Amino acid sequence: ELNLLQIDQLEKEKEEIQEDARKLLLKVKKNIEDNENLIDRRIISRFLINYISKEEQPILKKQMLESMAGILNFSAEEREYVGLGTSGSRAETPNPIGNGLGDEFINFLLKSSSHEDIDK
Repeated sequence: ELNLLQIDQLEKEKEEIQEDARKLLLKVKKNIEDNENLIDRRIISRFLINYISKEEQPILKKQMLESMAGILNFSAEEREYVGLGTSGSRAETPNPIGNGLGDEFINFLLKSSSHEDIDK
């Protein structure tokens, strides 16, 4: 009879733990959805530093600015304010270096920041 009581108690604990785990998973999922648009400030810092250091390369600077505007979801007004005009889309800007330079740069920054995280 003692074993049956222990089994019942353990079953209740198991159900409570499962319910708590379910609630925790829902909370984590909601937090992930709420924070979907967060951007790592290290990436933006590197982007800004690289942007500023490219004074002699206006085409590359414009591409970098367009990439930043895309990452930050700039509105048409914000694009106009930073000098990208109302269109400001990558497709309308000629890319003499090749397609996807901005995307390649973003991937480079992401990879280098992940390597730094691993090294820490």
